[in-house]
Amino acid sequence: MFDCTGRRFQNVEVGPNAEAKKFYRLVEEGKKPLYPGCTNFSMLSFIIRLYRLKCVHGITESGFSDLLILIKEAFPEANVPISFTATKNIIKDLGLDYQKIHACPNSCMFDKKNFNGAIETRQSAEPLTGTEVEQLLFGYKNQSIFFDLPYWKNNPLRHNLDVMHIEKNICDSILGTLLNISGKSKDHLAARFDLQEMGIRKSLHPMESADGKSYEINAALFDMSNKEKDIFCKVLKNAKLPYGCASNISRYVHTNEGKILGYKSHDAHFILHYLLQFAVKKSVN
Repeated sequence: MFDCTGRRFQNVEVGPNAEAKKFYRLVEEGKKPLYPGCTNFSMLSFIIRLYRLKCVHGITESGFSDLLILIKEAFPEANVPISFTATKNIIKDLGLDYQKIHACPNSCMFDKKNFNGAIETRQSAEPLTGTEVEQLLFGYKNQSIFFDLPYWKNNPLRHNLDVMHIEKNICDSILGTLLNISGKSKDHLAARFDLQEMGIRKSLHPMESADGKSYEINAALFDMSNKEKDIFCKVLKNAKLPYGCASNISRYVHTNEGKILGYKSHDAHFILHYLLQFAVKKSVN
């Protein structure tokens, strides 16, 4: 094709590119009425208004989808999407993008215009001690219950894992596994499948039953018989300890049921370091 100046234009029959198609689609949706005869809202303006309400009032995605379904059921002729995903596909071409940044507790990255990317060489601020943090939180209605522990305010890093409670969890797992306490043992079917997936301890792999509806597992080396469990519990229950030195352990040992429940963190520490090896040795012998 030539114009009056004699210049040749190529590919004039090619349609608009992808960006132009997005623009024309938004123009069409902006002209489309919300429902026949509606002059206050177009389909696009109503969706934008509704999406703004979602952002301002913190409506969840599922709640927003349910709201769209309710509007569609109440007004069948309304030109509205029926899900949050469909809504995003409509308004994503408006250019309302966002950028994720790492939020700092001191709000330093919220003022990113003044951030030049230079390395900070000044000495960092002195961190607050646990006592100073406790003083700042004095009078607060909601604060971490761990501050009620006598030693918690002296921890350099209070968000670190608490060794005392970790030790009790380990003691729970060991005793629960040795005595095969329901809900406490770590030797269960899922653990056996893990062994099978890792390709180790083939003798402990689960075996499918004949009917194919269940699995059978072999006893492990640490499994105790009822007699061994009885001896194990009696060693802990009959241990003679000085007053105040975990002397209450005996009341938490239920020999008839083969369980040890309700003991405290200090009791768990004493069991792990002093009593466990004697109880295991006695039950094995």
